[in-house]
Amino acid sequence: MSGATPEDPDEFARRLAREGNSTGSATAWFDQLYAASQQGQAVVPWDRGHPHPLLVEWAERAAVSGARRPALVVGAGPGHDAEYLSGLGYRTTAFDVSPTAVAAARARFPVPGVDYAVADLLALPA
Repeated sequence: MSGATPEDPDEFARRLAREGNSTGSATAWFDQLYAASQQGQAVVPWDRGHPHPLLVEWAERAAVSGARRPALVVGAGPGHDAEYLSGLGYRTTAFDVSPTAVAAARARFPVPGVDYAVADLLALPA
């Protein structure tokens, strides 16, 4: 991969996914994408820099309050959704298959509030 950011982040991610699937590694491409992003060689298409608008819309419409109840974010990626839920008062656990994504989320949000972990949805630890 060259040092330039791909023109189409979605196509780049799809190519990584196809390559991973062809080698029998259905999830390794996520870490490749996050690592390339950290090196300025890719853009994570779903990293909007803020929580997903549908999550925010639901939380506002339902006027949810975490009240220290548990919340789980699957595929936490950059951590924005998890941090949003934590800010609403949920005891939030967030996991992602990408160790690079988890490390970046921990670095992006250094104040404890979310328990970030590396885990694979298709092979969850006990």
